[in-house]
Amino acid sequence: STQSTWGNYRGCYSSTGSPTPQRVCIDGEDVVNFVRSTLNVKKLGVYGCSIGGMVAAHIASKQNVDFLFIDRTFSSLKMVAKTRHGSAIAKIMNLLTCYQWL
Repeated sequence: STQSTWGNYRGCYSSTGSPTPQRVCIDGEDVVNFVRSTLNVKKLGVYGCSIGGMVAAHIASKQNVDFLFIDRTFSSLKMVAKTRHGSAIAKIMNLLTCYQWL
């Protein structure tokens, strides 16, 4: 049988908190630990879409997963801002955030 678990990172939709790259990666690891301990999962695959690809790749590098599927992700939020909105917006984003985007 196949089971799936789904979630959003902190600060997304109705969840609380403020997302940072470090925090959402920690959240991803916590989900994996919960799934393994509570659901007694033996084989685990990780899927990440968009910013979730960063989290999925992090989980795969830290946890023993059976497969990794990354869908339409990116390596740098600064490059996404630059590509979609121009260099000025990317610079403003860096100035307004209190941490370095990946």
